[in-house]
Amino acid sequence: MNSENEEIYTVSQVCDLAKSLLEGLPFMWVFGEITDLSQDKYAYRYFSIKDENGYIKVIIPSAKLKQLNLELENGAKVYVYGKTSIYIKQGTFQFIASNIKLENTRGELLQKIEELKNKLYIEGLFDEKWKKKIPAIPEKIGLITSKDSAAYKDFIKIVNDRFPMLHIYLFNALMQGDRKAEDSIIDGIDTLDKLGNLDLIVITRGGGSNEDLLLFNNENIARKVFSANTPIVSAIGHEKDFSILDLVADLRCSTPSNAAESITPEKEQLMQFIDETIIKNRKNIYSLIEYNSMLINIKKDNFLKQVISSKYEDIKNVFSSIKDKFNLIHMDRTRILYSFNFKAQLNIKVTDAKNIENLYSGIRSGFKLLYKDYANILDIYKLKSTIDMKYIDTSKDVDNLIYRINAVDPKNITKKGYSITRTRSGHVIRTINDVKAYDEIETILADGNNILSTVK
Repeated sequence: MNSENEEIYTVSQVCDLAKSLLEGLPFMWVFGEITDLSQDKYAYRYFSIKDENGYIKVIIPSAKLKQLNLELENGAKVYVYGKTSIYIKQGTFQFIASNIKLENTRGELLQKIEELKNKLYIEGLFDEKWKKKIPAIPEKIGLITSKDSAAYKDFIKIVNDRFPMLHIYLFNALMQGDRKAEDSIIDGIDTLDKLGNLDLIVITRGGGSNEDLLLFNNENIARKVFSANTPIVSAIGHEKDFSILDLVADLRCSTPSNAAESITPEKEQLMQFIDETIIKNRKNIYSLIEYNSMLINIKKDNFLKQVISSKYEDIKNVFSSIKDKFNLIHMDRTRILYSFNFKAQLNIKVTDAKNIENLYSGIRSGFKLLYKDYANILDIYKLKSTIDMKYIDTSKDVDNLIYRINAVDPKNITKKGYSITRTRSGHVIRTINDVKAYDEIETILADGNNILSTVK
C-alpha cells in the first residue's frame, strides 16, 4: 500500500455502498425493448430491457404482473417504473419494477420477424406438402453446429449411446452473430447437401437470448433450407424457443438432445425387432416350406414324380433359396450386434467420417440384406395363393393319370376275380398258341400268391 492511512474496503462493503447509492436514486420510468423473458413459474418474473446502447436487468413480482393483467413477450416495447438496485451476491445491477406499461405498437424486432413469417407463409414455404420424409434408420447424416458447443457434445453422446453405427459429417459453423454466421450456416447446408449421400442434415445449437437466436429468423437461411434436396432437422434452443427455421425445416426438435433421440432408433429396440422378426417369420416360412415339400414328394411312383417335378421344380428352388436367405438374416443379425459392441469399445471421433467408413460398410450391407430378404419373404407369402392354385391344378392332372393307370393295372384286374397267367419269363398268356406241352407257367391271384403248373 502507498499509505497506511488509506482505507481498505471489502467486496461486501463496496457492494453495500453501491446499493445505497443506487437505491438513493428516485423512482423513475425507463423505456426499452423486452428481451430474455423468463418463464412464468417463479415468484418473480425476470427479463431485461434494452435500447441501441444499453441493457438493464429487470425484476418484478409475478403477483404484481398478474395484477397489472399484462402479457409480456420478447421484442415488445415497454415503459417500466421502479428503482435501481444491486444484487449483492452476484454484484449485478438491476431494476426493481413496480409498474409496467406497454407501448401501443410491438417491438420493431418482433414486428420484422412477424412480417417475414407472413411473407414466407404466403409463398408456401411452411406447407406440409413440401416436407421431406425423415428416414427411420439413417446411415449417414450431416451436422451443422459449433464443435466447441455443449449442444454438439450432448448430441454426440446421445447418438453414441443409442445408435453408435451412425456415420456423422460435421460442419463446424458459427451459430451466433450476423452476416458471418449467416454465411457460415448457408455454406454448411450447401456443402453437406452437395454430397448427395446423406439421409438428413441437423442444424442445432443450445438456448440463448432473443438476440442470440435472431440468426435463425433469417430469410436467406430459411430459403436455403427450403431448397435443399436433403431433409433438414432443426434443433435450436429450448422448447419455448421457436424460429422461422423451425417452420421451414422438414422436422423441428425442441433441443439438441431431442434431435439426437428423434433421428436414431435405440439399439436395444432395434435388436428386439430383428429377433422378433426372425422368430415370427422363421416359423411361418419353415412351415410353408415343409408343407409344400410334402405336397411335392407325396407321390412315390417314379412316373408320377416326373409329372409333379415338371411343374414344381421351380417352386422347390424358390423355397430352397428363401430358406438359405433366412439363415443369412440370422447371420446378419449377429453381425449387427457385433458391430454395436465393437463400436461401443472404440472412442472414435466423428469429425473425420472417412476413417470409419470400412467399419460401417459391413453392417450397412447387413441391414440392406435384411430388408431385401424380408421383402422376399413377404413376396413369397403373396405367391402362396398362386402356388396353391397351381398345386390344385397339378393334383387334378395327377389324379387323372392315376385313374388311367389304375384302369389298366394288372393288380386291379385280379381284384375283380380274374387271374393272370404268364410264362416263367413274364410273358402274359393270351391264347393256347402262346404255350406248348411241358412249358412251366405261373398264375397270379388277387391275394398276391402264385400257382406254378406245367402244360400237358
